[in-house]
Amino acid sequence: MVDLRAPGQPSGRNDLIVRHCQIAAEQHVEIMPCREYSLADLDIAKVLIATSDLKRKCVFVVKENPGASLVRTLSKFGNHFPVGTSAAADHIREILPSHISSTSRREFFSFERYEPGISTDKPTTNDIFNLFVKGSVRSDYLSTSVRTHNFPYVIKREEVELISDKIRNGSSVTILLSRLGNGKSVLSEMICANLSSAFDVYSFVKETVAIDSEIELLRAPDRPTIIFIDDYPKHIETIRKLRLGSSNNQFLLLTARTPRHFTASKPPAACLRAE
Repeated sequence: MVDLRAPGQPSGRNDLIVRHCQIAAEQHVEIMPCREYSLADLDIAKVLIATSDLKRKCVFVVKENPGASLVRTLSKFGNHFPVGTSAAADHIREILPSHISSTSRREFFSFERYEPGISTDKPTTNDIFNLFVKGSVRSDYLSTSVRTHNFPYVIKREEVELISDKIRNGSSVTILLSRLGNGKSVLSEMICANLSSAFDVYSFVKETVAIDSEIELLRAPDRPTIIFIDDYPKHIETIRKLRLGSSNNQFLLLTARTPRHFTASKPPAACLRAE
């Protein structure tokens, strides 16, 4: 157990940000050298913030059949597993011998790693309304809907498997085009979720001082890697740098509005053979 108030400990929020996974349980169980917190500790409320980066890292182990109010609260900050601490500890002990540590994973700033979440609670009517009317996507619902059966959130369009197969078969650059509001962003995320078990997936976020060093790493990644870039005509130079000397493990998934694609003044040469 980590005492967030102990001398020499990093601030709780910063600690959560740099860690790859956090486990919070109703009862503390000493099972492995990872960051664990107790839900009974009032100080946990001071460090939990509802951001996508922290949400994908936080796991809450609670007793079976938790109340609806607790589920709603925990869902704001991470994934909850209503199995009880004993069952969770048994499961972790079972997978621990084959676990490969991710502590050496490089943190990116210009690119964001896509981490598909799996949701155990079903979408509400408000979630569906927000998706279709407001365009507000719950990534954990979307990835669960794509990767599992009988999860009513999005329809897995045939284009998802069609484009996924092209990437699996070696298509290094794929461009998705559509008019405004036709769903290319959702389709792109569905493709990323569909391939996330076999590929690392990154999305371009913004240019930072670290972009050149990150591009160098993404040119020749150790394993097959998809790099998603939205509105690609705005980022021609970044694409050019990524493709310069790239290996067979690099795959670009680019999107643009149809008129913007055909009026781009400098289409990337590497995209001329795109699917």
